[in-house]
Amino acid sequence: MLKYGIVALGGTNMGLLALIHKKKECFSEDTIKNDPKYRNFIDNIIPTLRFGDIIYAERFNNDMQKEWMGEGHTTGPFIVISFDGDKVVGAYCTSNPNVKGGFEIGEYYYLFNRDKSTYATLLKLKTIDAEAFISKHEKGLSLTDINRLKKKICLTKTKYKYDDFCLEKDLDVDFNIEFEIGDVVSDGKNNYIIVEETEDNKYVIIPINNYDYCYSFIDFSIAKIEYSSIKEIEKNNLI
Repeated sequence: MLKYGIVALGGTNMGLLALIHKKKECFSEDTIKNDPKYRNFIDNIIPTLRFGDIIYAERFNNDMQKEWMGEGHTTGPFIVISFDGDKVVGAYCTSNPNVKGGFEIGEYYYLFNRDKSTYATLLKLKTIDAEAFISKHEKGLSLTDINRLKKKICLTKTKYKYDDFCLEKDLDVDFNIEFEIGDVVSDGKNNYIIVEETEDNKYVIIPINNYDYCYSFIDFSIAKIEYSSIKEIEKNNLI
């Protein structure tokens, strides 16, 4: 499959990586820039996209990946996270609750299907170019989900990366966002709920057990809060 100057081959043979890189000789720069689909994507689509928007796009980078995914799984929704030149960096969405690093989005406002939950993951980020882009979804994430996503990117110790057509790159975004009262956080060992912010720039936290980080709410039929173990902690000691 030829994608705007990219010759993409599947498989795990590291010796083929050189063939995956962009091949500028396949198309002249003028040919690419004058392509109607490319021009529409650059001029009319990308300028309208913001963090938290939902787009539909191809999930595969090449024909071998397309065949491996199978019919019905080759396209799907992505959350707009960032941009890489003339491409969108998107976070993979799925109805599979077991996706690695997955967390539920749209729990109360039905982003897609009322009969299925939707899970996003920051461990499957990829670039989407003009050819892979299909459409923009009529709905985007709620402000609650947007802030939750930004916290996952900026307030954890995970260094997220994305797949730029088989080239791994570091995700470089920095949002002005902090923890809030009611957030569930960790000190690296245990989970806590933030219940107060002190005048000396600390958080008052209460331990919580059996919290499922996949969801934005606490299931009090399962979770247990240790009210007798309230304590203060420095902000930079939490994730």
